[in-house]
Amino acid sequence: MSDRDNISKEDSSARDFADLRRAVIATFSSSLARSVARVLLIIFVVDLYGIGSFGYLGEVAATVELLAALACLGLPKTIMAYFERERESARNSANLVSNALGLTMAVGAILSLAMLILWPILFPVNAHIPAYAAAAIFIICSTEMMLTLTRSRRIIKWESIVKGLVKPWGFFILAMGGYFFIIEQHDSEPMAVLIAAYFLSLIISALFACIGMWQILRDGQIVFGKFSIRAMANLAKESVPIAIVDAGSFAFRRIDIIILGIMTGSNVTGIYYLGQQLATVVEKMRHLFEPMAAPILAQTRSTKTIGEYLQKTCRWVFAASLGSAICFALYAQPLMALFDVYFAAAILFMSILLWGEIADGSSGLIELPIIFRNPLIASRNVIIALLIEAISVAIATFHFGILGAAAGFSIGMMMLAALRLYSAQKLYDMRIIDRSYFKPLIAGLLSIAVTLLVRDTLLSIPYIGMIIGILICGGVFLIALQLLGISMKISDNS
Repeated sequence: MSDRDNISKEDSSARDFADLRRAVIATFSSSLARSVARVLLIIFVVDLYGIGSFGYLGEVAATVELLAALACLGLPKTIMAYFERERESARNSANLVSNALGLTMAVGAILSLAMLILWPILFPVNAHIPAYAAAAIFIICSTEMMLTLTRSRRIIKWESIVKGLVKPWGFFILAMGGYFFIIEQHDSEPMAVLIAAYFLSLIISALFACIGMWQILRDGQIVFGKFSIRAMANLAKESVPIAIVDAGSFAFRRIDIIILGIMTGSNVTGIYYLGQQLATVVEKMRHLFEPMAAPILAQTRSTKTIGEYLQKTCRWVFAASLGSAICFALYAQPLMALFDVYFAAAILFMSILLWGEIADGSSGLIELPIIFRNPLIASRNVIIALLIEAISVAIATFHFGILGAAAGFSIGMMMLAALRLYSAQKLYDMRIIDRSYFKPLIAGLLSIAVTLLVRDTLLSIPYIGMIIGILICGGVFLIALQLLGISMKISDNS
């Protein structure tokens, strides 16, 4: 390889990590804002609307968001690779924009109509859940596709605004306004008001996504081409394996709620949904990278370079996920008590649930190159893991209730992680895990030991003690990582 090629490769790598670092900062800010809104929403919804209504909200959201992910047909992940394939033809790229958006909207509309018909069968009449919520499928998938097209030009701003501010904070404000101005003053049905707030927040999110899409159209960064039924059909056929992967990533965190809801009741589902919402802080560690990692991996042709890139980012995600999971698990009881939920087995429940999140998050980015190069393998892995999760959740829930549902989820996630690692090694000779992964585990054990020594004393101070304890736990973990030679800086040399 010539000196010029080496310099070009180094410049490209530095640019990729600079883009990645910028995207992580934007996504982290978005996730932080979303997490604050989610915590406030859970506190007030559980207190004002009741844990039963919160459980039904979880079931509705699980259903429509799962079907919306299916309606996207995996295009949020694969559109980057399709653009790369068509980069020599401006006309083909423009046609791809039109057909991808049109296909998503068409499938979303069909699924919304089907769900509208089935709504009375899925949800009991006495729950007062309005059937128009089925239209959320169309709204969510259209919003996601518009944000994906915006992000395909390495513009992360609108995704951060919509997912970090507009949707979560809009839902929170609308839910609070609905309670104080509609339920209290007009004695309206709480569940109907809560779903209306959720639905309106989705509409507002779609409007902001439209603004972002319009800006890149106005600036000529993306252009609409011709709609073609045949092209949309071909795109759908090509995207089916990825649709399974994308829908599966949603299904892993929805099927457990649905099965638990069928086998127990809305109150138990509400507690589980609360734990799952707290666990999203750990889940989001992977998603800090994914929005920008997708176009980077789609445009990188060397599997050796991809392997080196994944080794660094997956280790970062593993360390960050492990540290945050330890903080959440050790303080699970007081955290859940903040939401007026007193669950004796909270530490065990959150530990089981969070272990599944660590397994999925730290291996999630490995799936991207498999999706771009061997989509059938990626879909096979998801189907196997999803079947194992569904069977495990059903059996374990029958015997152990809510703890069984968490265990079934974690079993599915560990199987998925194992399949991803096996596929990467077999297909591309990528060895993602090495001895450096033991260092975060050692740092985790040290943080657990220190936290257990001071936890009971700190918890004698309500609220402040818990916050101090979580900060100490996280601080010990980060210091231990630093001493062990693991840097959490995101750079080409980290």
